[in-house]
This record gives sequence, C-alpha cells and structure tokens, in this order.
Amino acid sequence: GHLCLQRLHDSHAALVSCMQRTVASKLREEAGVSGADRAANWCNLGLWSDTNNGNQGGHIISSYNRACENLAHALGKAAGLGPTDAVLSCGCGSLDEVRFFKQRFHVRHITGIDPYLIEPRTIDTDDYNVRTIRASVDHLAAAGDGEQPMFPSRYFDKILALDNIYHYPCKSS
Repeated sequence: GHLCLQRLHDSHAALVSCMQRTVASKLREEAGVSGADRAANWCNLGLWSDTNNGNQGGHIISSYNRACENLAHALGKAAGLGPTDAVLSCGCGSLDEVRFFKQRFHVRHITGIDPYLIEPRTIDTDDYNVRTIRASVDHLAAAGDGEQPMFPSRYFDKILALDNIYHYPCKSS
C-alpha cells in the first residue's frame, strides 16, 4: 500500500487517479446509475451525509453521484463561491466539478486543470467563461528561465482542489 506508493513517487498521481476512476465506476455500476446520472463521471470520495440543506444530522445519501455533488457543494460553500469569482479547479478530472461550480454558484469564470483530463460528454467548453487545460498543477508555478507563467499574478480569486490535495508533493504552497 502506502510504502509502495512512496517508492513509485513519479507514478503516484497516475496510480491514485486510476484507482479513483476504477472505484467510482464500480460504485456507479453497483448503484445501477441510469439516465442523466450516467453522463456524470465524478471520481471523488463523496460526502455521504447531506448537511447542505440545513439538516443538522443529515440523512445518508445512497447515490454515488449525489454524494460527489454534495462534497463539491460543501467545498464551494466553504470557499464562498459567487458570481464575481474567477476560479481555478485543480485536479478536475472529468470536469463534473467545473460544470457544477459554474451552474450552482454562477462563478464568473472557471478554469479546470488536470493532467488526466477526461473530456466529458456534456459541457459547453465553448462558453468563454469555462476553460480546460490538460496539464499538471506543477506547470502553473514551473515558469523557469525566460518562461512566462501560465496565468498572470492574481488571475484567480479562488483556487480549489476537490478531494485531490494528496496528489501534490507540496501541500503548503
């Protein structure tokens, strides 16, 4: 388990992403996901207790996709997302969270970045307020000699990492 992942440091993110997608696919399959839920490709651990609607104890959510949305909602709410925000969504996977933050919180602009970006079946990336980049978050700060950074300073108001901070070697920056 963990010791093996330490030895495979360069492959860690790819290995974890592969495991997440496999588990997510199995959870959707076991839940008998159908209809509109079938188009969703969430692959986070989800928040299985629904406390977003003011329920103190919350009820247990039985749908994997709904639990994933619930986690995204909790993060967006905690970040105070709103219509004036320009957001960077790190490790956005299949862009379900990008779509969710745009639709639920009406953010002004959102950019999703992920080295293993899976193009979804339904997202309007032609919208000038949605941008996707297939790259590692390391590329954001990796401007070396003579290289321009990917984005100008203070381009984003908020930077989110929904259930994926463990992919990054340095968690303090």
